[in-house]
Amino acid sequence: MKIFSPISPFFDIPSSLEGKKVSHVDIRPGEDWLIWPDSCWILSNRPVFIPDFDEYFIGVPALAGKIGRLGKTIAPKFARRYIGSLSAAIIILSKNVEKTLEAGNIPAGSSICFDNSIILGDWVDIDNNEIPEKPLTLRLEEFFIPDIDKEDRDAPWYDFEIKIAPESLFSTIVETSRRHTLKMGDIILHPLVNYSIDLRENENIRISIPELSPTPILTTKFK
Repeated sequence: MKIFSPISPFFDIPSSLEGKKVSHVDIRPGEDWLIWPDSCWILSNRPVFIPDFDEYFIGVPALAGKIGRLGKTIAPKFARRYIGSLSAAIIILSKNVEKTLEAGNIPAGSSICFDNSIILGDWVDIDNNEIPEKPLTLRLEEFFIPDIDKEDRDAPWYDFEIKIAPESLFSTIVETSRRHTLKMGDIILHPLVNYSIDLRENENIRISIPELSPTPILTTKFK
């Protein structure tokens, strides 16, 4: 099982320290994605120990789709048929990777792939593999985002909502299927980089998708 994410959104990631964003980076066709092996993920409702091999780490929330059928060289109009389940995820990046992206460079795979670098929420099956056409609501609870809170450092934890269309997963399905046979269980992520969080400021985090489940889909505690 593999985990795929487009890389282009990460070049707009806000710095966790300085609040700045990098300029647009050109990526050659066929290279707009990152890949993780299944040894990198950890499931919801488990404590996540922040690694110690870098100065700090950030977390990027993401919409997650699980592939529900075998596919190769998938046409755009058929991409929606390949998602069998939906959930939320958090992608953990080190300071080194964040600074590499800020400089407009693609980070080395060894800097991205480490234990528990992907937190996966609980999966909600999609009936008949028909992904919803309307935008979903990712409700992020107990997040503390420096860029939002910098004018009032004593502000309480924020609960806020992000609208994201499930079709944001489709382009990565199409792109990765040109070189990989997508198999049942493979995972596609779409990162929400504008809501990246500094893990030094966050401990308990919950993500809900009300359109899919009345209870939180992802719950984790950073230690």
